[in-house]
Amino acid sequence: MAEISACAEKDNFGGFLLKDFDELQKLEIMGYLALNVKKSGKKTLILAPEIADIKSIYSSLDLKNVMNACLYYSEKSPSKRFEDWFEISRNNYDAIFGTRSAIFLPINQLGIIIIDEADDLSYKEATIVRYNLKDVALKLARILKIPCVFFANSASVNLRYDFSEKSGMHTINNPYGATRKNSFKKQIIDLKAVDRSREDINITTGLFKSIREETGKKNKAVIFVNKRGYSSFLICKKCGNIPKCESCNTAFKYHSSQKKLICHHCLAAIDFTGICSACGSDEFSSPGTGIEKIEFKLKQRFKDIALFRIDSDKLKKKNELREILTSINSTGAAILLGTQIIAKDMKIKDITLLGIIDFDSLFNLPDYSINEKACQILIRLSAVLKNDADSTFIIQAYNTQNSILKSFMTSDYNIFYEEEIKNRKELFYPPFSHLVNIIVSGKAENPVKSDISRLFSEISCKKKADFLLLGPSQAPFYRLNQHYRWHILVKTEKIMQFTIFLGKILAGFKKNEGNKIITDVDPVWIL
Repeated sequence: MAEISACAEKDNFGGFLLKDFDELQKLEIMGYLALNVKKSGKKTLILAPEIADIKSIYSSLDLKNVMNACLYYSEKSPSKRFEDWFEISRNNYDAIFGTRSAIFLPINQLGIIIIDEADDLSYKEATIVRYNLKDVALKLARILKIPCVFFANSASVNLRYDFSEKSGMHTINNPYGATRKNSFKKQIIDLKAVDRSREDINITTGLFKSIREETGKKNKAVIFVNKRGYSSFLICKKCGNIPKCESCNTAFKYHSSQKKLICHHCLAAIDFTGICSACGSDEFSSPGTGIEKIEFKLKQRFKDIALFRIDSDKLKKKNELREILTSINSTGAAILLGTQIIAKDMKIKDITLLGIIDFDSLFNLPDYSINEKACQILIRLSAVLKNDADSTFIIQAYNTQNSILKSFMTSDYNIFYEEEIKNRKELFYPPFSHLVNIIVSGKAENPVKSDISRLFSEISCKKKADFLLLGPSQAPFYRLNQHYRWHILVKTEKIMQFTIFLGKILAGFKKNEGNKIITDVDPVWIL
């Protein structure tokens, strides 16, 4: 860490990407850097993606005996946040811990910015003022001539490319980090080869035997499912009717525990009566696999094993997650079933088996970065496993030959990265360009189509050679919460020039009443 400290002492900018460091090592590095910066009379800003994450870092570092520290986050009352803001502006804190918006606090003599889990999508603000914390932090660090440190064990393609190609950007790998990747066994179960007449396609014989073996040793197994609810949709066996949300025109997801049909976009919910509204039949099929379906099957097949479920439907009360984790750790053999929430370090002991029910379900969204997100989930989930040779990671998949699985099985991220970066270069996607997603939405379909056509025409007429224009087309999620959505996608290397150019067009553009125009620069999802 001497290189980072030297950068801070000499008032030089430097971007540092730290990879393959575990939680304890990260805390040691954060504490070391904060103390070094304090010696020079400057302040430290430490950021995490979620409130729970920054609270954990704040309490684990416990700097109160060596410096004044402040914890700043949105759940505090407005009066308490203003009090913190005021005290920060008066230089009364040596270290400030916060979530995304803390980057805008009035910190005088800021000496270093430290960002944990830098690849987390929560760092992108996608509401009124759209910004990405990574970009803001790097810009601020350059202006102030201070180091900006990123921790990212599953670094995104863009982040990795930036730190390998741009000046002043350095990557620091944990020399012992590679050992962790090879410490557990990895197994792929090819779902194409499963005989559905003899075994369960969701909990295959191989996965079942592994769960039984590990729980028999009083260990814990974690099962990952990518979907909430019981099934992706319901379909009437007699007439083929699929219940749909009127506001979004998408199929309702069936949640058996609540006996409800729920739209995962607008959160509309209706009671499921068991009777088809079109023909009156009471016979339904439930295609697709949600976490509730897997929970039902696990309870049937492992009646003697404690089963815990963690997803956003289950965690409704404050501190409920903490209570579940306490129960898991106080139990011997157990099965933990969860969605992407379990991809975070929850400090659960004795997890010797991790299984993914349906790896292919991670690719069901039309987005250029979907492969990268699937790869990141694998890396994060692997960190949940106990670090020894007796642990096993089982992946059930149909497409067993993709570069993500090849990369994971060989513990060589470069296999995935090289193929992904090649594809993005050919298609002129980030990091070789910036994307601008221009969305027009409104409750009336024709005015939306009219506005997007006129806007596309104005941009096209003034089009220069330094950007590519795609569209206009329906957004992948065409109707959300009673709003129709069309979009234009722009690819450009000169993002500043294009945003100025677009701003002038939008300033004089007369949209239809009731319509909204949203401009998202470098979106994390194109949906």
